[in-house]
Amino acid sequence: MLNELRAYISREGAIVIEDEVVCDAYEGVGRYMIVTHAHYDHVRGIHRARRRGVRLISTNATKDILVALGKVRGYEVMGIEYDKDYDVGKGHVRLIRANHILGSAQVVYEDQEGFRIAYTGDFRQPGTPIVDEPDVLIMEATYGRRDMIRPPLEKVYEAFIDLVRRTFDREPINIFAYHGKIQEAMEVLRSAFPDVPFLAPMRILWLCEIARRHGMKIGKVIPLESEEGYEVRRGGRYIAFYHSTYLGRINRGISISLSGWNIGKVVRKIGARRYIVSISGHADFRQLMEYAEAARPRLLLVDGSRSTYAEAFAKEVKRRLGLRAIVMP
Repeated sequence: MLNELRAYISREGAIVIEDEVVCDAYEGVGRYMIVTHAHYDHVRGIHRARRRGVRLISTNATKDILVALGKVRGYEVMGIEYDKDYDVGKGHVRLIRANHILGSAQVVYEDQEGFRIAYTGDFRQPGTPIVDEPDVLIMEATYGRRDMIRPPLEKVYEAFIDLVRRTFDREPINIFAYHGKIQEAMEVLRSAFPDVPFLAPMRILWLCEIARRHGMKIGKVIPLESEEGYEVRRGGRYIAFYHSTYLGRINRGISISLSGWNIGKVVRKIGARRYIVSISGHADFRQLMEYAEAARPRLLLVDGSRSTYAEAFAKEVKRRLGLRAIVMP
């Protein structure tokens, strides 16, 4: 079956295309590894790949993030532009924008006979172009269960801004999220609170500099541990941003964590000074289904290595769209 498909998904989460290109994890085959974005579950095996002489490829923004986070220290990464073809062995690849985090990309591989394999990587709508009629389409299905539907993103942003506005007069605000989503939250809040001081640890500041360089409008962010940062914290009116791993370790102020798993309600109060806001970088069920319907692939492969709901999504695709859909691994 793998010869027929010409692509497969390994148990480690590697998207293997024609045994020539692997995406988002290293499987021990291929001469090229494409990293669609910088989240930890999409860089598995990157050191092993480089030791074996595999060429690393990403967008320029993702390359900058990987370097800043120390994921590719000492390695050469080929940073490429969106929407341009690059030769890789017997075919060529094109990276197409994906709305997930800064630098995210979809991958389209085409061989010399015109056979096309597309991989969405992680994405959401609006803002992710749909690859039209690939022979094989490989999709994520993080929110692949049919009841996993959330309001339009602009409504979620409005609720987020409103929550910060309602609580800001009482205490400082602490935002907890993963890299990429942190900078998204900064951009959203900066448009609503242009004069409020933003604070963050140095690791986040490095990524903020990259975000600004690639066009994100987040304004000034003050180092948390700097003299200026201490002065701002003494004043008590600021918004601080932390990686999600810091949740529960910051005691002063209101805590707001950003998580797409807050499906049922946009804003959920979970304690006297704790909230969850449903901001996700992933497509909900309706957006996943709309992508598959518009793309109309000859075959759909659903990534089961990163999703609990891949089987549920594949079943709905077959029932509603009549498409051939297979879950891997």
